[in-house]
Amino acid sequence: MRPPTEEDRFEDLPVLEELRVSLAQAYAREEALTAPAAEPSASRRRWRWPRRLLILAGATAVLVPSAVATKPWWAEAPDTIDPSFPLESRKPVILGEGSGPQEAWQITASVRRGERCLALNVSGGSESVSCDATVPQRRDLSISFGSGRRDGFVYGASSTQVVEVRVRTATGEEAVARTQAPDADTLGKGGVPRDFRWFVVVLPEPIDPTQQPSIVGYDAQGKAVDSFRPRAG
Repeated sequence: MRPPTEEDRFEDLPVLEELRVSLAQAYAREEALTAPAAEPSASRRRWRWPRRLLILAGATAVLVPSAVATKPWWAEAPDTIDPSFPLESRKPVILGEGSGPQEAWQITASVRRGERCLALNVSGGSESVSCDATVPQRRDLSISFGSGRRDGFVYGASSTQVVEVRVRTATGEEAVARTQAPDADTLGKGGVPRDFRWFVVVLPEPIDPTQQPSIVGYDAQGKAVDSFRPRAG
């Protein structure tokens, strides 16, 4: 094998040009160290080839990771909306904030394993997370419960048809909230699909898990579109 010559240069690939120079220097050092005064024996000539192969193998090992690293590992993910950014790595985006009678709240959205997830954070340190993929494909309303130390919360997602959500507790308390359309740019930063509205209904006391309230979603004409009611008994 002859050492590289000037004709072997790859001027459009700087990495390969640097490799050519390194290999040429390595060959020169090897020839200076191994060349005897007389003609080398057959066994010595055979010895040079493994060393040269090792040099080439090492150079190849340096190049391969650089080529592989240029392709994002998430490019083939089936649940990735934007191939340039993996959904699972994005932070939740803030949909809205507000205050109840005694506690402040914040609602965020994210995507996990292809499902939209809403998280309600209450100033008292409570956090509730719910992931759902039924709205708007199979239902017009999805609901979750959250509680602070003093206030109760009913939150969730709705289809674009629902404009108002009304809650009635087992004790007769009633509360109403308008659904909100998320900011499109905000959802884009989190990779969240833009096919829903969100809501947070605040109650003056924590929700008793054994006495769940009834929840009804209404459209702009005041017609009930979807509802959740506690089971009898």
